[in-house]
Amino acid sequence: MSPEAVVVQLDLVEHAPGVYYLTCQSPFGETNFRLELPEPESRRLQAVETNVLRSGAQLITRGAAGRLEAPIRQLGTDLCDAVLHDESRELFEISLRHAESTRTPFQLMLRIRGTTLAQLPWEFLYDRRRGDYLALNLPVVRYLDVMQPVAPVTVKLPLRILGVISHPDDRDELQVATEKEALSAALAPLGDDQVQLSWLEGSGWEHLWRAARRASWHILHFIGHGGFDEARGEGFLEFVDDDGAARQVYATDLGRLLHDNDSLRLAVLNACESGRASGVDTFASPAASFIRRGFPAAVAMQYEISDPAALIFAQALYGAIASGVSLDRAVTDARTTVHMTQPGSLEWGTPVLYLRSRNADVFEVKDASRASAADSQTDNLRRANDLVRTLKAPPPQVRAKASVPPQQKPPERPPQQKPPERPPPAQPRAHNLTETHRFAHPGPVHAVAADPAHRRLFAAGELGEILCWDLDTAQVCRCCRLPDRAAAVRSIAVTRDGRFVAAVHDDRVVRVWDAETETATLSFRTPGNQAGRCVRFAPDESLLVVGCAGALALIADRYGRERLRLLHRPEVDDGGRPRRPGDVRAATFSPDGRWIATGADDGLLRLFGANGQIAFRFPHPHAVLDVAFRPDGRILATGAADGVARLWNAHGEVQARLNHGSAVASVAYTADGRLVTGGADGIARLWHEERAHAWTEPAGAIAAVAGRAEKSLITAHADHTVRVWELT
Repeated sequence: MSPEAVVVQLDLVEHAPGVYYLTCQSPFGETNFRLELPEPESRRLQAVETNVLRSGAQLITRGAAGRLEAPIRQLGTDLCDAVLHDESRELFEISLRHAESTRTPFQLMLRIRGTTLAQLPWEFLYDRRRGDYLALNLPVVRYLDVMQPVAPVTVKLPLRILGVISHPDDRDELQVATEKEALSAALAPLGDDQVQLSWLEGSGWEHLWRAARRASWHILHFIGHGGFDEARGEGFLEFVDDDGAARQVYATDLGRLLHDNDSLRLAVLNACESGRASGVDTFASPAASFIRRGFPAAVAMQYEISDPAALIFAQALYGAIASGVSLDRAVTDARTTVHMTQPGSLEWGTPVLYLRSRNADVFEVKDASRASAADSQTDNLRRANDLVRTLKAPPPQVRAKASVPPQQKPPERPPQQKPPERPPPAQPRAHNLTETHRFAHPGPVHAVAADPAHRRLFAAGELGEILCWDLDTAQVCRCCRLPDRAAAVRSIAVTRDGRFVAAVHDDRVVRVWDAETETATLSFRTPGNQAGRCVRFAPDESLLVVGCAGALALIADRYGRERLRLLHRPEVDDGGRPRRPGDVRAATFSPDGRWIATGADDGLLRLFGANGQIAFRFPHPHAVLDVAFRPDGRILATGAADGVARLWNAHGEVQARLNHGSAVASVAYTADGRLVTGGADGIARLWHEERAHAWTEPAGAIAAVAGRAEKSLITAHADHTVRVWELT
């Protein structure tokens, strides 16, 4: 920001727990007073985070948008009323009017001292006089009081961005190619003459060091994981070591690695909660810690952010900087662009801008013209709208869904009424799923799971044995069972390496078995001594979700410690009658781990956030027996007692109804994204779009299906058999 800019600085100081003071400094005077701040209860802050995440989800309805915003707007109003009060309000208004009348840049600078204050979402300040959020109209920045502020660097276009994606093997999986392609495509409309994005070759700290020495960079754009080490009092980003595991590179070390690159002025950290302060220290976030260690400026995320919002924000931010707009104004323009192109989304408030200098002109773009800078926001909106159109797929995949019509609930049948049998769909004379293996099980089989890494499959059932077959030898190679009794197994889940098997037993105990030693390494009882119905691992295999009788699901870690309970409360149908949840028959994680989908006896598909808050409800006329996400996470399939499998799109609308012909007991996807359904008629069907293009020979009623690999599936039958099928 140029020296003549109008700055209103709010110094927020925490003198003691619950005791806060504010000093307001402006070109027209100064005032200070004790700050009557609304108590930042953890539940209230958690609700804000939850609603911001939900607003950016792929599945959202029109009516939900207003409900999601209400608590955020209220907290923003309370914070704004507290800091802009009487004299401070008057100084703010006079300064802003002066800036507008003289066409001078304006900035609201927050200088925060106190961990409680630093954790508040100041980016959502809501001015009731203007009826809008301040950060969507003027720069709101967090100023960190450090020594030796840096001078701006003269940048000759193109703006050079070093992109880094870190994906350790022991962390949540990142779609590296997809991430690179998406950001590169988002920045392509800016042109190589304005922005050049280069990706780091490798994910280790040594690769970053080498890149910093070989070329001159202006911006570091990091995608990956980060955190704060309370023992060291320092933030870090995670890179990859020689063994593929996560290696924490602390802010001090990162500063050393990048020290020789004098032109580097900005770090954009698209890492989970990289901009959130903890209760330890004002600098207790990776971004703030990097500012203290020498970075002139950092943009980081105080919450998780969806891919569409992150891409639109990055495109708008870099486009504005390249056109000569100051960094604080560029962030404001990028927020507005996200807000305008993602209707209903609140993720525009997720990015946080940290500065170590009062001057936001960390770049002096030599080749930018005034005309291009003045048109920056218009150009941002045009490019962002083009980007949104490319992100859409039929059906559209934009995560904010203000345009989605309210869901219409189908008429509900009385719970005691038996679902009508539907006629089977018309089938060609010949089918093309060939049975390649058939294994005999000691009793009725309730669950199957594939271990493609070792060409093995697991099956379990009424007699409590978990058997593992080697597909190459067609022999049982593992057997896990209780030594002193039989407890039927209702559901199993297998880790990707095939080593551990989680099982829900009829004795109301969940066990994790080591398939190599054939022993239970972990066991824990279900809550309230309720019978377990299903179990699934999270994508990173650090958590388990267990669906239970008694209208609840449990999230537990790999040590059996309960982390969360997902309560399924009674709902009311259109006639005002209560829908009793009954048993939770199905539960699974989304491929990115952000959502848990459950199906229950009341016919409702529920979608929970990772924090346990229910986000969406989708009605079925009968009990939901199974749920499965397509591998790309864009489609959610349900199997129901009415004989229909439903495919729910990104809007929360039914994209397709697939008539299986009998109660759909199980749904699953193959590795190449084909849906498999299995039911009481003993037939498994493989679907392409809305047509069953392959199916199996009839056998005993199917209790479970599993996708094994591309064009391959497994079925579990009541006639004591497990069968493997190949598409030929």
